[in-house]
Amino acid sequence: MVNTISTRELCKGLSISKSRLDQWVARDLITPKMETSAGPTGRQWDKSEAIKVAAFDRLLEAGVNAARAKVALQFIHGFHDEAAILVMSTGMVGRIIPSTPIGSPASKDEDCNKVHMPGNFKFEVVRASRISEYLANPDFYASVVVNLNNIEARVNPLFEYVEE
Repeated sequence: MVNTISTRELCKGLSISKSRLDQWVARDLITPKMETSAGPTGRQWDKSEAIKVAAFDRLLEAGVNAARAKVALQFIHGFHDEAAILVMSTGMVGRIIPSTPIGSPASKDEDCNKVHMPGNFKFEVVRASRISEYLANPDFYASVVVNLNNIEARVNPLFEYVEE
């Protein structure tokens, strides 16, 4: 099994144009770990980076803007025992706690006003078995869901050939 692949191999395997990937790198949306003295043509990508490139591409396809998709990449990880789902949700940001007289008991959650901010996203990786419970949260207005195991399955074949 090979540890890294070239930009050409990555783009071909993910059906992404090289110029598009170069634009993402130039705009600091995707950051390769290894770049040789050959510049962009000498970039090498490991499996975790390839997964992030594929996930970034899927998020853009889903209509997520590039800046938010970049933030989502920071949260990507998997689980050893279960499928991982990346969820971006918009909704409640926090709660405003009402003032209480000094010495009185603290306010309860139900006494606090929920604060919503349009365009504010929460990013989380959720176990597949808990996704419906997670999405049922009434504090979320809308969510974008990406199955990271499907992304990994798309990337794995790019790293399977044996170097000779």
